[in-house]
Amino acid sequence: MIENEDDRLINMLFTQLDFQKKLLEKRHTISPDDVMIDTSTKLAEACYHATCTNVELAEFIEQLYHDKLEKTDDVILELTDAFTFLLNQLLYINVIPARALGAYYAEAEKMYNKTHSIKYHEIIGQYNVAIGKLYHKTRYKTWKTYTELDDNVYALIPLVDDVLITFLQLYVKLGVSSDELCEYFYRKHDINEQRQEVGGKYEKV
Repeated sequence: MIENEDDRLINMLFTQLDFQKKLLEKRHTISPDDVMIDTSTKLAEACYHATCTNVELAEFIEQLYHDKLEKTDDVILELTDAFTFLLNQLLYINVIPARALGAYYAEAEKMYNKTHSIKYHEIIGQYNVAIGKLYHKTRYKTWKTYTELDDNVYALIPLVDDVLITFLQLYVKLGVSSDELCEYFYRKHDINEQRQEVGGKYEKV
């Protein structure tokens, strides 16, 4: 897919937004851009996608060891599943990334290159700390009355930056470039679209 490099991450987010809208009638979920839905409800939905992100990361690790730590199609697609759910989180948190994908990837390379010995599990641990800091600054607990946090979007932007940079280290360690990331994102999106056409079935896609 040919596109302006600066627009790639935003295009991915809008692709995911369109896909989430298609799921509304089937799954009775909420749309990230529905202005009638209160913020805490959307944040609770983001937390669901946070859980899905970690489930997909577990599947990524499982596939990685199944394929003897090689950079295979299946391994990259599993990681891209996790990245897709991360993008869904950002949609429901309602924070648009402030930088281009290439800029985030370059920062991830710098972070990773500080210690090449870091393991996949350790990067995932860093990611979870970063995502925890992000949610800590939101009103995601629908059962709680907040007196301190104000969901200041501008305060969330640097936290989103940290989440993306930390996560992208997984692609860096795997040897997947930002161009390949985009290619696999849209490949995975096409697979997900096809699955919805057959009722969400995973067989023979």
